[in-house]
Amino acid sequence: MNHLKLVLEHLEKSDLEIYCCLDKKNNIDLFSALFQLNLELAKINQNSGEKLISEVKLSWWFEIIEKLYEAKTPLIKQPTILLLEEVIHKYKIKKSDLKKLIKAREFDLHNVKFKDSTEIRKYVDNYFTHILIISCNALNLELNKKQAEHLTQICYLLKIARIINSLPKYNYNNHPFIDQELQKDLAKYPAIKRQKEAINLLKKRLQDELDKLTKLDFPHKFLNNFANMVVYYCNETLKFSNERQIIYIAKYRLILHLKLVNLYKKFKLSP
Repeated sequence: MNHLKLVLEHLEKSDLEIYCCLDKKNNIDLFSALFQLNLELAKINQNSGEKLISEVKLSWWFEIIEKLYEAKTPLIKQPTILLLEEVIHKYKIKKSDLKKLIKAREFDLHNVKFKDSTEIRKYVDNYFTHILIISCNALNLELNKKQAEHLTQICYLLKIARIINSLPKYNYNNHPFIDQELQKDLAKYPAIKRQKEAINLLKKRLQDELDKLTKLDFPHKFLNNFANMVVYYCNETLKFSNERQIIYIAKYRLILHLKLVNLYKKFKLSP
C-alpha cells in the first residue's frame, strides 16, 4: 500500500467538507490558501524519490514564508504563493502558524507505515484540525482543539455519506477512506441492504457528533453560524440524490477554479 499516495488522495478529496461548513462567501480565499499550501506540502513527499530532495523542498517553503512576511510584492508567480501573499496581509496570519504546518510535514519523511485506513484518516484529520484553528486565529476567533476536532469528525462523516451514495454495487470493502469500524458494521448486512444501513449508521454517528458539538460553547457570532451551517449541511447531504450532489459539489469546485483562473489572468500566468 502506498500510504503517502492515499494520504494525498484523502486530502484532495476532502477540501469540500471543510469549505462547505465555513463562511463560504467572505473568507473562502483564506481557507483556499491554507488548503492549497497543505496540498503542496503533501505532494513534496508524493513526488520526491529521495529524502534529501524532500528536505530541500520543505526548506524552500520555510524560506518562502519568511520572505512573504518581509516583501510587499509576490516573489514568485506561483498560484499557491500568490494566494498566501494575498491572505497573509489581509488576515494577518501568524508566521508561526504557517511554519507549524510546514514543520509537521517533516513527519512524512520518516516513511511512516499506517496499519489501516483508520490510521490514515486520523493522520489527515490532524491537519484539518490544525487548519481550522489557524483559520479562526487569523479571523481573531477563538476555536479550541476540542471544537475543531468535532467539526473535523463531522466533515469526515459527510464525505463518507457522499462516497457511499456514489459507490456502485454497494462495494465498500477495503475502501481507503471508510474506517474499519464502519466496514465491519456494514459487513453484517446483505449487499442489497448495505447502502441503506450505511446511511442509517452514518446518521446515528453524525447525530452523536452534533450532540457533542451543540454542548460546546461558541462565544462568537461567526462560530455560531459556523456550527449552524454544519448542522444544515449534515441534514442536506444525507437527503441528496446523486444528481443533486453532483450539482452541489460542482458549484464549490467552480468557485475555487474561478479563484485560480483570476490569479492566472491577474499575473499573466500560463495554466
